[in-house]
Amino acid sequence: MHSEANRARQYLPFAALKGLGNLMSLAAVERQERCQLLEEEEESLNRILASLEPGDPVSVVYYRRDHYEQAEGSIVRIDARSRRMEIDGASFDFRDIRSLSSANHPDDAW
Repeated sequence: MHSEANRARQYLPFAALKGLGNLMSLAAVERQERCQLLEEEEESLNRILASLEPGDPVSVVYYRRDHYEQAEGSIVRIDARSRRMEIDGASFDFRDIRSLSSANHPDDAW
């Protein structure tokens, strides 16, 4: 007679696939085309970016690989020269930003 532990042991080889579900859900993300900003949207975005500083709380929708993602949190790093921003683990180019809002600059929300 097999104990429950012995019966469960037969399924151990499948434990190597533990992250497979997460990987498959990432692959299931629908591809999206990158949107081109209008000239006035780009000007508004540049104005907001110029006013931001590390520590400012923001919400950003940005393009990553083949779809848009949203990041919310405090700015860790913002570099106007390299045109890059980092928010609590998410790092992206300014050109990838679709929308941006900041609690410290509510009038500039776009």
